[in-house]
Amino acid sequence: MANLYDKAGLVNIPVGYQEGFLYNIKPEDNTLGFRFNRDSAATRVNKKGLIEQVGYFGPELVQNGNFSELGPELVTNGDFATDSDWTKGTGWSISGNAANASSAGSGQSLSQNSGILSGKIYKVVYTVSDYIEGGVYARIGNSGTGTIRQENGTFTEYITQSGNSTIYFTAYSGSTTLKIDNVSVKQVDPNNYWNLGTGWSFGDGLASCDGSQTGNSSLQQSSIAEVGKVYKIVFDLTVTSGQITYVNLGGWIDNTNLNSSGTYVYTTTTTTATDNFGIAADSNFIGTVENVSVVEILGDKPRIDYTDSLTSPSFLLEPQSTNLITFSEDFTQWSIAGSGTQISTVTNQKNPSGNNQSGFITFSSSVSTIKLVFIFTSSSSSVHSYSVFVKYHSKQWIQLNTSLTHANFDVKNGVLGSFNGCVPSIENYGNGWYKLSMVTNNAVNPITCILANIDDGTAGSPAASTSTGSYYVWGAQLEASSYPTSYIPTAGFTATRTQETCNGAGNVSTFNSTEGVLYAEIAALANDNTYRFISASSGAYANSVRIGYFTTSNVVEFRVVSGGVNQGSLLYTLPNATDIIKIAGRYKQNDFSLWVNGTKVVTDTSGNVPVGLSELAFDDGNTSNNSPFYGKTKGVYVFNEALTDDELQQLTGPEYNSFAALAAAYNYTVI
Repeated sequence: MANLYDKAGLVNIPVGYQEGFLYNIKPEDNTLGFRFNRDSAATRVNKKGLIEQVGYFGPELVQNGNFSELGPELVTNGDFATDSDWTKGTGWSISGNAANASSAGSGQSLSQNSGILSGKIYKVVYTVSDYIEGGVYARIGNSGTGTIRQENGTFTEYITQSGNSTIYFTAYSGSTTLKIDNVSVKQVDPNNYWNLGTGWSFGDGLASCDGSQTGNSSLQQSSIAEVGKVYKIVFDLTVTSGQITYVNLGGWIDNTNLNSSGTYVYTTTTTTATDNFGIAADSNFIGTVENVSVVEILGDKPRIDYTDSLTSPSFLLEPQSTNLITFSEDFTQWSIAGSGTQISTVTNQKNPSGNNQSGFITFSSSVSTIKLVFIFTSSSSSVHSYSVFVKYHSKQWIQLNTSLTHANFDVKNGVLGSFNGCVPSIENYGNGWYKLSMVTNNAVNPITCILANIDDGTAGSPAASTSTGSYYVWGAQLEASSYPTSYIPTAGFTATRTQETCNGAGNVSTFNSTEGVLYAEIAALANDNTYRFISASSGAYANSVRIGYFTTSNVVEFRVVSGGVNQGSLLYTLPNATDIIKIAGRYKQNDFSLWVNGTKVVTDTSGNVPVGLSELAFDDGNTSNNSPFYGKTKGVYVFNEALTDDELQQLTGPEYNSFAALAAAYNYTVI
């Protein structure tokens, strides 16, 4: 059978995008792709299986974040081409394109006064050759001293000016014989972007702290943030001893004492008028910071999500939702009920985002009421979803509880235990992490989110706990929603992921209004009894074909509308709407049929076709974006002829791996 894709007028699978544009494979005119919009950042599961923030980012706000910017050359005649510009102490001379120390006595210097500024750090480079005896060291000012060199080689040092503005090369010991050449002195961070506290210095593309500070000492840069904006902060940290006591950007980001080397990534909304960015070290910290980045998250990036498969992603669209838990990762901000609970932050356990920082709950006594609590004063909605990521350490069972409801989970084996008054779920996120969720109609105000210690999966109350143990925790979320959505990080305030829209692919030449097929490989996010459609239309509902989810649980619909009149509504009940399905609607005059997973499930032999189809959208075809499609989409195709039953069986059946075939055929690299 000929390749079905040759008969398609529009083919879209979630592989290519740029800014707010999701490209089609067909038509090849990329201006005819989907227009995507979301006015906030959001998370996805990337193809490494890690949760990451996606969105448009503004320009880099940190200046000289790699600590490599240098000022102009301050040394004149550093190659010693002439016998000039240098002051020569006893035993020093210039000849043969080198400065020569010939039995120079201790303390005798070769020097030059240049534009060196007080208290600044300078990169000094020079070459020693023909070494015979003694030694030499570089010095800037009276006491900014480098390392004594007693061998041949090219040496690079970072020296802080102290005293006068002269660069010295001083003989060490009673008699020094050697040559110096290729001298260079340049200021580090010449625009003075960084403010260095005691103990901090620059060198080799990083900022170093040597432990000489007393109390907290900061590496800071000003004029970075604005109140109310969302920023992504990244830096690499190497720890030899001590710890970083806090990270700050227009308010606290993290004050949990970073004592492990690694890459640290934060997303934060600034809350104060202070616009500084800072990293502060305690009095014992010895280590380095490098590759510092701060960018504003502007939102709007489509999410190619790998939650269900690391080889076959979905385009993820979700409604607006807010994480009402203000400390989603810092569990030390939660309350402790009972004397046997301890909560800390550890940096030796990677969380589901791949960063090496997680909460650690220890139930260290057999007190029956021990638990961790977050209390939220709810809105008018009585339906809430509560979720959190948990990893087994030494305690197998844990309970999610919201005052009147509970669900028990085995986080060692990934098994759901007993529950009451809620709809629970457990998802495996790899590396021992499970996302535990419960949906409750609990109308209690305030809502008390609890992580409770229990003994086994049959325990009906946290009061049943009599054993000790511990868990890793991360990513807590409470939403006024009938189902849990993708993770929304918070750090002191609630955070909202705004509504997503996607529409506008194709034009009038892309579609055939006389006959055709609308096909999609999709899954619902939940059985929430709402309309969620993908449609080909004239830009209005009055002439459209659409497939998607109906207002009855687990029911899909294929509908054809012509001239504002419903020509056919074909309904079919699925086993579970949250499973991926291949669904196709065929339309032709007096010939409509609905296909699901290789089977023709419903037909209608009476009806007119729509007029003037001109665009494909993730809604019901109305210009007001009614009944938007929220779900997972692995592909959407429009065929410009009514495919045969055999072709539709092949297209929607399990033997026709549409995504893999398309990706291979078009040599796409999935992102």
